[in-house]
Amino acid sequence: MPREEYKSKYSLGGGGVIVFSDPANYPSQVEGDPKWKTVVGIHLTHAGGFNHQQLGELVDLLTASPNAQALGEVGLDRTTPSHTWGRQEEVLQKVLKIPSTDQKSSCFTCLGTEMIRMDRMCKVTHLHSFTGEAANVNAWFADFLQAYFSVNTMVEGFDRGQREGLRSVSKNRLLLETDAPHLSPGGEDINTPHRTEDVAVLVARARGTSLEEVLYCSTSNARAIYRIP
Repeated sequence: MPREEYKSKYSLGGGGVIVFSDPANYPSQVEGDPKWKTVVGIHLTHAGGFNHQQLGELVDLLTASPNAQALGEVGLDRTTPSHTWGRQEEVLQKVLKIPSTDQKSSCFTCLGTEMIRMDRMCKVTHLHSFTGEAANVNAWFADFLQAYFSVNTMVEGFDRGQREGLRSVSKNRLLLETDAPHLSPGGEDINTPHRTEDVAVLVARARGTSLEEVLYCSTSNARAIYRIP
């Protein structure tokens, strides 16, 4: 299938998901276009300085519009010194208890650990930049009944166990992401959302399936969990 036909068939129609996880760069308002969904959270690197005022701003954004679809990204970073872990867990528990997030998705990141242990959650959970093995996939499903797994260009460097983990994710729980500007496929200077198809090529190769299936399933899943028309 020609590239332009892929773009037309699997595009989110000029829409997508906008993520704000640095309190210093929180938007003044949520995007009004229903094709663009806003996700607001606190990145792992900012947990140490997260204060009451920033929590208030986060709550305001999450309740400002139906287009504020999820809390994220939030999570744990076990690659940092152990004395910072307690504060990370404190911030994570605090934002997960925001009443307005009960019916919203949550986007998690885990560094240095492949699991977040907490009470079983039935709401949609989006695992950002997932790099785990099959056992980690099963563990997430045990505690997070609606877990979705998102992968990016890091797939290219997956070892055997990680590739098996990627293949163990059912197609109705697979998501693609382009992630940060510095994670550009092909060694280009800047990464942008239009490179999603390049990520799909890597994922299709690792899963041993067609590019069309990866694009179709990941697009359908993104539309469903973020309610993109």
